[in-house]
Amino acid sequence: MATTGKEIDMPFKLVDGETSKFGEGTQLNEDLLVGDILQLGLHKGAVSGIVEEITDKGAKEAKQEVQLGTLSENWSKIEFVMSPYKETDVPILRMGEEDFELLEADLLQMQGMVASRYEFWKVDSTRWQKELNTLADTLTMLAELQRMWSYLEPLFVGSDEVRKELPTAAEQFMEIDQKVRANLKEMWATKNAKQAANKEGLLAELEALQEGQEVCKKALVDF
Repeated sequence: MATTGKEIDMPFKLVDGETSKFGEGTQLNEDLLVGDILQLGLHKGAVSGIVEEITDKGAKEAKQEVQLGTLSENWSKIEFVMSPYKETDVPILRMGEEDFELLEADLLQMQGMVASRYEFWKVDSTRWQKELNTLADTLTMLAELQRMWSYLEPLFVGSDEVRKELPTAAEQFMEIDQKVRANLKEMWATKNAKQAANKEGLLAELEALQEGQEVCKKALVDF
């Protein structure tokens, strides 16, 4: 007679106060043998389809766990590359080409994981997608900001004539200049690219500084 499996210990045990990846109040039953599992009859009949779906889900989520672990390890090590602005202590920041390619690949991977029907790692993958998108947006804005700042700084800071003829724009740029220098130094001090880029409010501040530089540039062009 085929066993109902009720007399066989199940793969998970209920344990008060325990919390694991298998669910709150559960613990993996490490005493369970393969023979015990076969006696459960989970590979037979209609229940086998359910078991197959569950094991497939577990395999996919285990793969996602590995991917997230690799992601965490990689991005804990990726730092900005710096070249000094002229002969100053102001760093001009960028990310290495290989690191940027990795960012693009990881963003695609996170897009797929977030869209996946497997929910266990959804919160973690969504957080990673948001942080990597913020890093990508910050890198784009940083490149534009530094490029324009490097163009305007010699004119508004180094030219007495420009400051004399455009006093309002010059005063505005001097405020922008101080903030740009401070942000670049702080980001370089942090070193880690993802951590620095995800500082609360940083991206919005860089965007505001860039808008201010556009105004200064227009005043310069009109002059």
